[in-house]
Amino acid sequence: MPRAKQLIVATAALAVGVPAAAHAATKIAFTSLDVSSHIVVMNGDGSERTTLTSRPVGDVSPAWSPSGTRLAFIRRRADERDDVFIVNGDGTRLRRLTRTAAREANPVWAPRGGRLAYERGRAFSSVEIFVQNADGSGRRRLTRNSVPDVEPAWGPGGGRVAFTRYVRGRGPEICVLRAGGAGLRRLTVNRVPDHHPDWSSQGKIAF
Repeated sequence: MPRAKQLIVATAALAVGVPAAAHAATKIAFTSLDVSSHIVVMNGDGSERTTLTSRPVGDVSPAWSPSGTRLAFIRRRADERDDVFIVNGDGTRLRRLTRTAAREANPVWAPRGGRLAYERGRAFSSVEIFVQNADGSGRRRLTRNSVPDVEPAWGPGGGRVAFTRYVRGRGPEICVLRAGGAGLRRLTVNRVPDHHPDWSSQGKIAF
């Protein structure tokens, strides 16, 4: 593939979904935008590029499981009711995890791989964080608020979830709560937007 075309593809992929690195950084999954968007997997050196999914509307936001064997992603629908799907890293055993009247987004795996957190809402103003087992059971609403809660990030061990809350009158701030839904704490109070929390293995949060 000519270098110029590679750059165009990479730019389109980054525009609709952040590339997800697999366990031990041996594989990379990303969203590639052609006529529609689809999930593509390749080796860390760019070789063995394989298209895992292909739908007329599009598949976006791939996220590797901690073991590097499965991918969660969002399948877009024509009626804008986007759902969470899971597929093996080789493209087999595609499973639909959610089926709701709302839109799901940004699935992230718990550190042990048994649960996922994701966003759900019919409009941005009503987005909340939900948690669900990877087998489709045990769906639970984690946040209940009158402002958007987005960008969930699991803490090490899976006991806590950090996220971005759009605080009324201030804008986005970083919050954290226990994975059961209790112990809500607001970590930032700033006049500038705070986004995209990410945990270290030692329990520190970058944003």
